[in-house]
Amino acid sequence: MNNQRVITKALEDARSGRIEQAIASLRLFLRINRGQQDVIGLLGMLLVQNGQSEQAVHHLAQVAASDPHSATAHNNLANALHSLKRNAEAATHYERALAIDANHRQAMLGLTAVRIDLNDVEGAIVIADRGLLLNPQWTQMHVNRSSALVSADRIDE
Repeated sequence: MNNQRVITKALEDARSGRIEQAIASLRLFLRINRGQQDVIGLLGMLLVQNGQSEQAVHHLAQVAASDPHSATAHNNLANALHSLKRNAEAATHYERALAIDANHRQAMLGLTAVRIDLNDVEGAIVIADRGLLLNPQWTQMHVNRSSALVSADRIDE
């Protein structure tokens, strides 16, 4: 079975609530076909969804190391790190994603949340403002910006 078929099947399983089956299928495929970064990345993302973020970090770090110029790889690793409250590491990878793609929406959103968690609310506001320049209707970014303003006791803004 090729990568695309394995990925498609795993995504179908995950969407149908069979995430454990999807994870098992990806692991089996990777035992036979080592080094398939797209499959490893999907495994990592499904592990995060399944509450196994520690394992996910291992896989997602491998993907980010194999493709250091992938904003998506750094964003996915940052998401896993953030879920483990390893916020300083998560911030580093969100920043790497944004250095590669300055308009990477998910990295921008994640970085605002991490900055709030790190009590760097001013940094969160700066990033949120940048995101809202890209899309003034971005609801989740408005939520993150509002959270930062409340944390900074600047509720009048």
